[in-house]
Amino acid sequence: MSEVRFDSKGRVIEHVDHWDAAEQFYEHNVTTATKLNSGTKMVQAYMDLIEAHKAAKKYAAVVDVCERFMELTGPKEVEDAMGDVAEELVRAKARLGKTGEALAIAESLHRAAGGWQYLELKGSVLHQAGRTKEAIAAYLEVAEKVSADKRLRPEVKATIKDGVNYILSGLYVDDKNVDKAAELLQALVKAHPDNATYKNDLGYIWADADKNFAESEKLIREALDLDRKQKEKAKAEGRIDEVKENGAYLDSLGWVLFKLKKYDEALVPLKKAAEDEDGQNVEIWDHLAECYLATGKKAEAVATWEKAMTFEEQSPRDAERKRRVAEKLKKHKAGK
Repeated sequence: MSEVRFDSKGRVIEHVDHWDAAEQFYEHNVTTATKLNSGTKMVQAYMDLIEAHKAAKKYAAVVDVCERFMELTGPKEVEDAMGDVAEELVRAKARLGKTGEALAIAESLHRAAGGWQYLELKGSVLHQAGRTKEAIAAYLEVAEKVSADKRLRPEVKATIKDGVNYILSGLYVDDKNVDKAAELLQALVKAHPDNATYKNDLGYIWADADKNFAESEKLIREALDLDRKQKEKAKAEGRIDEVKENGAYLDSLGWVLFKLKKYDEALVPLKKAAEDEDGQNVEIWDHLAECYLATGKKAEAVATWEKAMTFEEQSPRDAERKRRVAEKLKKHKAGK
């Protein structure tokens, strides 16, 4: 087991092979803060414990901690944090597939508070449950309410609407409406030309839909360049230790090259993406397997698809891709 490292406030700053030690540490903090009846320390301790369980993907444990917190009475800081903890509870229940319970809490919070914040939470639950059209409707309503909210400063309103439109772009992709997703992303790219994520996503969805290959490749390469420059600046300022290429953007580049039938060239970024710490997901490994198959390396393709099947599903899109990967494995293992 690797060593657990903490920052000056006792928060974990390095990923560990398992989170038992971190969870025990934060439980101790919860007990100590509660005995002291310090509202600030109680909120921090509980939130740290929730984050540790989330990092370990122990969503049932997140639910337990949230419910324990919501049974507390006072101090004021605890009462003020109830909404944030309730939101964590909703998201954890959604991850556990308890959509009905999650929606009931989100709707209750929305009725009590009004506005748009908890309506966004409802949209995220619907998204997690794969209820795409309902999620789109919820986020469109969020956008309308944000536009009408006179309490928000213009720059804050614009930032929130950008975030909502970015989420909507992903939902439209799930709904097979690539043109609508691209329309939203094009507007975001125009408004934020230095945002690597928007450029990467627009390039990727076009390439994946067999559209605008030249522009797709250009956008993705620009995203990689922007990301590299931002990381070089962060390293020079001492905020990060090393400059690493973004695995998701490498996957996008590999995929557009694959679509252009430049298979040997595509393998290079796809391999790098799969080796990246953040590249351990079914989509990236499916792309790599497809490229292996296209270059005549069937055994490598099969082994890569088998690895893809071991990754946890993070979204309905992942679940659908896993289903397709299972079909590919069945076909190619049978020698067809």
